[in-house]
Amino acid sequence: MHFDRLPSEPLPPALEALLRFWSLQQTFAGPGSAASSPMAFALYQHPNGLVLRTPLPGLEAEAITLEVEGNALTLAGVWPDVAPPGARAAHVERPRGPFRRTLRVPFEIDAERVRARVEHGLLEVELPRRAPSSPRRITILGEGARN
Repeated sequence: MHFDRLPSEPLPPALEALLRFWSLQQTFAGPGSAASSPMAFALYQHPNGLVLRTPLPGLEAEAITLEVEGNALTLAGVWPDVAPPGARAAHVERPRGPFRRTLRVPFEIDAERVRARVEHGLLEVELPRRAPSSPRRITILGEGARN
């Protein structure tokens, strides 16, 4: 589904919110997915950063990809098709197919200290806050000086 509009024609706020929600569903679950809502997650704050928890039933650690860049964590993977061999789905509410979600947090993440584990279908990701950089004195070279 694609929506076109002229920049001079703003949408009512409620419709704009609905379109953003629909777009998020497609991003989280993937186009054509059976998922009826975005991937659920919980964020817990602690003094050193955040802990993210999200249920990923049926996925092993090897099937999940995590990437950190700046203040963004991207979670991706593929929900497996769990249909028995030779069976045809009559009704499916479980998501299937590729998914990808990027979460932005209000601080720079220390990528070297991020820890993640999955246990009993629950993914837990520790997102430590990057320490602020210290001021650094810069040496100024005079005329004729070389680095």
